[in-house]
Amino acid sequence: MAATAERIPYIREVTKTVADTDREMRLSLVTLLGRLGVGVPLLFFGVGKFIMGYPNFLGYITGMFKDSWLPSFAWLPFAYVIPVAEVGLGAALILGLFTRWTLFLTGLYLVGLTFGLVVVMKPEAAQTLIYLILATGALWTSEGNRFSLDALLKSKS
Repeated sequence: MAATAERIPYIREVTKTVADTDREMRLSLVTLLGRLGVGVPLLFFGVGKFIMGYPNFLGYITGMFKDSWLPSFAWLPFAYVIPVAEVGLGAALILGLFTRWTLFLTGLYLVGLTFGLVVVMKPEAAQTLIYLILATGALWTSEGNRFSLDALLKSKS
């Protein structure tokens, strides 16, 4: 009887460790899915803008905003950054590089993009909100980030 009583704290410790490992695995998988769910489309949207030609993309954005109430100094710098931001943020999300900061910056980028789409009354604003929800969820669960370059670099140091 005494041996069993002595083992109970050990059993609780092992059970807690297994539960923590399971929780970390689930958080890591949720973070991975969120990163990929936002990163893959961002990367390919950005690459598509470069393929269509940077000047063509800027012409498209200029045509969209020319009749809006927003002055050009408010949207033109953002237009220049969009393709580069999409490729950079998308690649960093897919790789899991600087994950928390990348997810935070992606969220800010998506808020700005949503604002611009609402200003010109584009229904695509709803789609960007979905990506924003995914990015927010991935940021929320990013403490478990086992499948990333961050984790690989952390384990080597």
